[in-house]
Amino acid sequence: MRHGYTIAGLTLLLLWGCGGVCALDAFDTNTTATGLWIPVQNIRDLCKAGQNYTDANRAYTFYTDHLTTPKSGWQCMEVGDAPFRYGNETGFTSTWTWPPSSPPALNSYPHAHSLSTQLPVQISNLNTVWLYAVWTYGVGNGTVNNTDTAGVERAGMKAFVAAELFIDADQARSADPGDAATKVAIWLAAYGGVLPAGYDSKSSLQTQVFGGTTFKLYSDNASPQTTYTWLAASNMTTFYSDVSQLIHSLPLKQRESQYLGAYRFGTGAYSTDNGTPVTFGTQVMQLAVVPGFPKSAGVLARGGVRWGVLAGAMLLAVLGGRWCI
Repeated sequence: MRHGYTIAGLTLLLLWGCGGVCALDAFDTNTTATGLWIPVQNIRDLCKAGQNYTDANRAYTFYTDHLTTPKSGWQCMEVGDAPFRYGNETGFTSTWTWPPSSPPALNSYPHAHSLSTQLPVQISNLNTVWLYAVWTYGVGNGTVNNTDTAGVERAGMKAFVAAELFIDADQARSADPGDAATKVAIWLAAYGGVLPAGYDSKSSLQTQVFGGTTFKLYSDNASPQTTYTWLAASNMTTFYSDVSQLIHSLPLKQRESQYLGAYRFGTGAYSTDNGTPVTFGTQVMQLAVVPGFPKSAGVLARGGVRWGVLAGAMLLAVLGGRWCI
């Protein structure tokens, strides 16, 4: 049994009373060279378009993911290897500045891509999708302990923080974010007035409540990839929840027969004013998938997601975390 994962399972048990979305107040916050909670080692910089790095545990691949080629601006990620005793938790930073444009252009999405061996998984066999992340945003080239909301507003920062999952009826295509038919985005924070594609202030497709946070669903059917976005009602800097119900409730045809094939977390970087750099610091992050019988919406609704957290934690503790990789 891998003790790091067992400890993670017991941690989830302790979090049961939080309703599934809470910070780990007792987490060791000793900083590292990157200023992250998780003690990342073998640090390296990814500053060029197309660069990526797979960590030593083969839990994640980090991508710079430049989406445009503006005449000015830059981005640098700082990534590395988290010690194996921390299971599949990791952390990374991204410092960037891109020029404003009209309309606003998404210039990059620096992120960590899960290498879970449980993916792809048919949605009818999807029990749990863990999303755990603690992050900060600040002005300058270094991480900050708490998000500097006033500072990034003065810098004119336009950005969002989100997890993205990809679905397709074809198992192989579902594993390729560029080829999958459907993208599901979970926007946990948005700055500078940016809004997801398909946003409508007067109506949404669905509303779900997790741990006291309301998410509304919007869709954009632009070819070739349909995008569903769950938008949080207010910005967060900590999220810890099983979000499987956000997949099971999607209005997709033959949804349960399709495959969830890719899972990632990062920040969407649009622009800042006057070349001001800002830094996104993922203090700690964990993405994990548990196959098995799906939970009902009723189970997840009671007390936020605390019953789903309890069930997932018990499974995690029993399996020793073997499903996490």
